[in-house]
Amino acid sequence: MSKGRRWERSLLPVIVMGLMLLSLHPRLSAVPSTPVYSTDFEHVTKKDANRLNMGIDNWFEFGGDGGASIWMEGLDRNTSGITCHSGNRCLGMELTDITKSRRNQFGIYNLQNLGITDQYFVSEWLYLPGDWRLHLPMGRWNWYELSNPDGAAGPTFGPYTSIHIIQRDPTVDVFELNFDQVDTTGTQTTLKVIPNYALPRGQWVNLQYYVFRHPTNGIVRVWIDGTLLWDGENIATKNPSIADWLTIPAKIYYETSDTFSPYRIWVDDLEISNGEVSTVTSVSLSARLDGFSSPPTVLISGSIYPAPGGPVNVTLEFSNNQGGTYQEIAHVTSAADGTFSYSWKAPGNDVFMIRAEAQGVESSAVSVGVNSVPGFPLESLLLGCVLGLLFAIMRRRQRSSRSGPYSPVDCHN
Repeated sequence: MSKGRRWERSLLPVIVMGLMLLSLHPRLSAVPSTPVYSTDFEHVTKKDANRLNMGIDNWFEFGGDGGASIWMEGLDRNTSGITCHSGNRCLGMELTDITKSRRNQFGIYNLQNLGITDQYFVSEWLYLPGDWRLHLPMGRWNWYELSNPDGAAGPTFGPYTSIHIIQRDPTVDVFELNFDQVDTTGTQTTLKVIPNYALPRGQWVNLQYYVFRHPTNGIVRVWIDGTLLWDGENIATKNPSIADWLTIPAKIYYETSDTFSPYRIWVDDLEISNGEVSTVTSVSLSARLDGFSSPPTVLISGSIYPAPGGPVNVTLEFSNNQGGTYQEIAHVTSAADGTFSYSWKAPGNDVFMIRAEAQGVESSAVSVGVNSVPGFPLESLLLGCVLGLLFAIMRRRQRSSRSGPYSPVDCHN
């Protein structure tokens, strides 16, 4: 047997092993969350008309005497058609007379007592009734304020950011989602608009936001049901003149001339974390050898779940010692749908383990075998052999057709 044939046969087990490993679906891994505070409201009660017994400082701000209230759903009241997100209790908020109060906001104060300094992440579940809508045509104040991720606990609360719902025509179920900021002078600026937003109503929705507090270079990111809707940077999220600050995870704020009532919202499963918590739950990965490249190239592709709705940094790494030590391949950026890809020039012939990491979440490692003739890939060599064989067959057929059919000679004529 020639050395070439022995070499090709010795490569077959490597190729088979690589194909088998690549056919396996990667394990989905998730980063554990370590919140500094969490509640499912199962043991929360009302302390008074404006506060809850929930273990952290809170205050429900109303716009006047009467017209707004809070209750513990499942304890103080059982609203028809309402099932809490988890367990038997959740927080209910409402405006009952909007001519007396157009505000009902759930403020959480003194977050520094939880060890939080200038970065925090809030996750909660909100419920708007299935028939929720606004009731006035579009005007200057015709929006519904859902949350204030950040704010100063001072006279004007500025600077602060807001999540607004807008319905320009109350007879049509078409909504906008606006992300706005109010500065220390009270001037409001719209930073992002999402038109034709499919407002989740009649179902629980997961609202998450991250805030980095800074006088000029602050960051606010907002996710709904795992999709990044706003990535605001270089904005004022901290008032250096006011030491106290707060976050308002849920709010009802609307125009006073709209006499419709009640406006209601429910809150459940609240978590607060120090720093930014990953919204990525899993990363999948695949890799294969590009058979037509020299030097050999590995085509890497994968996806992040859930789709982030915006770019996410992904780190690719490899190991050639059975996963013992990993080295960096590259940093890539995912698309809004969570997909990413990269072409990697492998550093030699070996079996490589490759993995991806995004926001602290790692994919399972996948294996790819690289083994080629230096400067000439094996796949190209095999293709050349096949083409050469086909060419030889065609040449032989051409020669046969030129000689014509065989006919015996009649020696008697």
